[in-house]
Amino acid sequence: MKSTADLRIALVKLGGSVVTDKTSLRSFSRTHTARLVSELRRFLEGDDRRRAVIVHGGGSFGHIVARRYRIAEGFRDQRQLRGFSVVRRDMRMLNAMIVETMMSGKLPAISMPPESIFRIDMGRIVHTDAEPLRYAVSAGLIPVSFGDAVMDAGRTFSILSGDTIMEFLSRELKPEVTVFCTDVDGVFTSNPKHGSNVELIDELSPSESVSTDNDSRFDVTGGMSRKLEALFVSSSFSGRTVVVNGLRPGRLRDALLGKKVICTRIV
Repeated sequence: MKSTADLRIALVKLGGSVVTDKTSLRSFSRTHTARLVSELRRFLEGDDRRRAVIVHGGGSFGHIVARRYRIAEGFRDQRQLRGFSVVRRDMRMLNAMIVETMMSGKLPAISMPPESIFRIDMGRIVHTDAEPLRYAVSAGLIPVSFGDAVMDAGRTFSILSGDTIMEFLSRELKPEVTVFCTDVDGVFTSNPKHGSNVELIDELSPSESVSTDNDSRFDVTGGMSRKLEALFVSSSFSGRTVVVNGLRPGRLRDALLGKKVICTRIV
């Protein structure tokens, strides 16, 4: 079994807006997910040292109910307990569908819920045990983790976002390439869904000025400013970090392979 230090690891975030329809409760985008699995498989088949770790968002399986019950704020009243239970159930449903889609695409995916890796206190990660994940990656398995409603030592429960998980896994794994798949072409000068006078940023560094306006109706994980922070942290531990449109065929594959692709590169 190879050490992870000898492997060419790809860390991939499948945004909730790519694997689900975020406006329709519990709506899994099976077609998009299956295509992304095919692109990932083509990347992995090119070199036996290549490995992948997947993190997916919650989309319409997580955000809508979590926002309704204010799960991110921690325990406030008994009514939230049902909401916490529903979010946990729904996220495992989504994770199971993604893992099954990957297995159907001949990829050895395994579910790795965030609480198998992280311990949370007051909304922050206070302990990480990445050894099981390392063993899985070394063996050739593909761990699939996800943003979730999690137990929290200080708040009873809170939300651990997929973007935060990406930060910590970048630190742990030092991937060769990190790809964030979203429903737009990359990072723009302002929200591309709210106007036409916007430009795609080809290269983005922490010194760049970017509007953090976003549609937060269904996002309980911190919005655009939090996502930008995750990008910059991840890029500091990754050989390459890019943001691509996961809804466009071929872009994940090309980003993984280092080919020219419409994207935002984090520098």
